[in-house]
Amino acid sequence: MVIAQNVSKFLSNTSNTVKFICGVTIFFYLLSYSESVRLAILSYLAVTPGYLLPPSCWIWTAFTYCFIELHLWEVLADLLTIVLTHKLIEPLWGQAEILLFFIIVNFSVAILSSLYYLVIFVCTKDAEFLFTDSSSHIRGLSGYLGGICVAVRQVMPDLLIAKSRFGVLTNRDIPLTLVCIIIVLSCLGLLDHTFPLMFISGLLVSFIYLRFFQRHGNRSRGDNAENFTFASFFPRIVQPVITILVNPIHLCFLRLNIVSSNQAELLPVTTSSVMISSFDPQNIERRRQIALKALSERLSKTNESNRQQLVQHQQQQQKINTNLPSTSSTTTLVEIEQNSNVEPSQSKQFGGA
Repeated sequence: MVIAQNVSKFLSNTSNTVKFICGVTIFFYLLSYSESVRLAILSYLAVTPGYLLPPSCWIWTAFTYCFIELHLWEVLADLLTIVLTHKLIEPLWGQAEILLFFIIVNFSVAILSSLYYLVIFVCTKDAEFLFTDSSSHIRGLSGYLGGICVAVRQVMPDLLIAKSRFGVLTNRDIPLTLVCIIIVLSCLGLLDHTFPLMFISGLLVSFIYLRFFQRHGNRSRGDNAENFTFASFFPRIVQPVITILVNPIHLCFLRLNIVSSNQAELLPVTTSSVMISSFDPQNIERRRQIALKALSERLSKTNESNRQQLVQHQQQQQKINTNLPSTSSTTTLVEIEQNSNVEPSQSKQFGGA
């Protein structure tokens, strides 16, 4: 009962999208306490690479696997991350865009992860990676959490998190830092082997979608900002190498008309391209809209707090006003008694005179 109340309080003032994701995740986690139900969930709702790919094509698992968590710490991490980040991003994007982002990232992560196991099968000729290996079950929201990291990095300005003699850590370094930590924990056996695979897939899918395909209110697509390039996710010392590796892929996408030719390169090479990317009218307008939405949300919160303070002040004033008549009447009675005591004494004095 206490847990349910705490969860309800935690999810208060959140959108229906967030409540749906959290509610379904908690529901399937509670069902997993039954051994037979857990096996059925993993078999028919989690992604098994051999069944998702043709000829089986269990396509529904690409939409249900993200709600399957078997450990309490995974559920708590999912709830905390989703609620906090959605409160940050959803006022800027809206519920419809958040839901679309959720579907695109999770569906793409399921496909990419299955293709990864298909490559392993081709190299090893071991069908267990596709069908019977329990460690290859693709489940959970780790891919979506990777996508959220990219979205938060895009929305938030550069912030200093930590500073040491080895360098500084900003919010721009969070995605790569989390990738390194997750890989280490997976090698130590503290995380499932699918966790880093899904997390990295979520990072890639989220970046491609936000960089090139996300539609905005001014009918523009993508994000041409100079500080939101693929190479900018890496330390500056290796960014030129990353640029050499990814620019041919970008040129290939341009020739196939997968991305628009008027969008910026993955990493601007010259100073002029940096200036053009930074002062792109569409980019400026999009960021202006984001700033206006954030400002309006803060103003609404400020007005709400001021209104509550005004109501409390009026209530206190009413209490004071209701107490005033009783106090004045008591004072009047005391004065009348004092006057009545004074008048007989004065009459005696006059009589003696």
